[in-house]
Amino acid sequence: MPSLRKCKNPECGIMLDYWSRKFYCTNACKQQHYRARTTPHYHVAKNPYRKKCRNCGKSFTSKTPLAEYCTRGCKQDHYRQRKKIEAENPQPIQSTFPDESYTISNALT
Repeated sequence: MPSLRKCKNPECGIMLDYWSRKFYCTNACKQQHYRARTTPHYHVAKNPYRKKCRNCGKSFTSKTPLAEYCTRGCKQDHYRQRKKIEAENPQPIQSTFPDESYTISNALT
């Protein structure tokens, strides 16, 4: 009689061969177990992220804690406004050298 062990999914009761390299009976069973984890991003309906849009200021519910805009259109609008401001107010290019009299011979000494 071969040794048996249970599938890792607690909702499944199927027995697997003990020496098998599989931990789940099927891929569907594996996905069901992974989705049942208690991380907040899997339960958006239970733990919604209430956010305020960076562009229009409207409040919205986000699926992730990193969202900043309510829609793709708001994100694109904010990008266009930022690029317009940057074009109107160009920043001068800063020299990377600490001194204007920088030469190789000064650096080697």
